[in-house]
Formats: sequence, structure tokens, C-alpha cells
Amino acid sequence: MPRLPTMSDRDKDAEVLALHHQPTLTSMDVRFGTHNVIHGLATRLSALLERVRIRSQSRKDSHMTTYEALTAWAGAGNVTRADPAVVSGWRIPEEQKALLVDVGVPIVDQLIEYVPFQVEAGPMLQTSADGWLCRLTQNHHGDLVPGLQWSFGVQPGTGTVYYVLPEGEAWFANSSIDLWLRTLHHYGLHVSESEILSDPDDREDEALAELGVLADELKKIDPPAFDGCIGFIWAEFLDRWLW
Repeated sequence: MPRLPTMSDRDKDAEVLALHHQPTLTSMDVRFGTHNVIHGLATRLSALLERVRIRSQSRKDSHMTTYEALTAWAGAGNVTRADPAVVSGWRIPEEQKALLVDVGVPIVDQLIEYVPFQVEAGPMLQTSADGWLCRLTQNHHGDLVPGLQWSFGVQPGTGTVYYVLPEGEAWFANSSIDLWLRTLHHYGLHVSESEILSDPDDREDEALAELGVLADELKKIDPPAFDGCIGFIWAEFLDRWLW
């Protein structure tokens, strides 16, 4: 007499039937899974390359000065751009003229009060060594001593920037207008953001240390500007900043 299937037999048959209906991993599944992996890797690689591009662009931008960058700390009313017609006759490199027109020159406390680009084509700022420069800026230190004037000027031909004292002595400032603007921007931005330099009276040691760091940063922009102290306006200016 045939044996009736028990509950356990039926359970086993159900398990076998279920096994037969388990989905199998086909070549299509493998290809699809591989595609997903490759797509994910490609997406991550693309994102990584984009981050590298952004960092590279940031480093590039850090070596550029723009009108917007200057006005961000100096204020829109404190950055003067040259009229192309005014500087067109100056005998300085064309790319340096373009910077004066497109970027402009900021007002900088204790260094630049006005930016009256000379309108004459020939150099009008005389130095004590009988040299002549094209005048870029003026500073009267608030007319502390009426009639005295300090000015930045650019040398025809080379494009080198000097700081001319009231008696006409010309101190080296920067190797070019490009480096001069980058130095002004780095200095002005740093001071505008510094809690210590904004109120250094009770933090003299900290201020001196920060000025030392700032000097090192400016030296990296234009090393010749710090080849000495006497005769080099940036080195002298930072050294006497607190006094």
C-alpha cells in the first residue's frame, strides 16, 4: 500500500520546487553588474578630476589680481582704473598698461591717498637721481607737513615701480606693475581681515609676529622687493608699521 506523503515530505518537495525557481545569474546580469561598477568608478573619477580642476584654478586665480578682488576689501569707491587714453602714450609694457585700465589701483592707508594717473605721455615725476617716472599715485599723509608729497611711479621702458620720497629719493617698490598690484592686494586684504593689526595697541608682540609673516608672504610674490631695508619701501614700511 503506497505511503501517503507526510508533512515533512511536502515541505521537502516545496523546497526543491523553490530551488528550481531561484533566479540564475546570467551573462546579461554579469554584464549589467559590471556596467554599474564601471559607471560608478567613472562618476567618482569625474568628480575627482573636477576637484583637481577647481583647486588648480584656485591656485591660478591666487596669482591674479582683479578689480573685483581689490574692491572686496578696499571698497568700490577706493579703486581707480586708468583711462586707456591717458596711459596709451606711456612707454611701459602694454600688458602693464592693461592692468592699470582693467584692474586699477586701490587706496592703501599710509601708502596711497590718491590715484591721479598723470595725463602726460612723457614721465613727469622727477627723482633726485635725475630719473623720471610716470606718476601713479600721491600721498600727503593727511597734510601732516603741508606741501610734502610721496608718490609711486613707474619707470619707462622697464615698468619697474618705485616709491618717491618728498626730496625725490626713489625707493624700489616692485619689479612690475603686475607684482606691485599683487603686493598691494595681498597686503590690503591681509590687514583688512586681521583682528590683531586692526587694533595692535595692546598686542604689540603678536602684531610684530604677524607683520613678520606678512613680510615673508609678500617676499614670495616679488623677492627683489625685500633685497634690503633702506631703499626698499616694502621692507621699510612693514618694519616701521607699528611706529
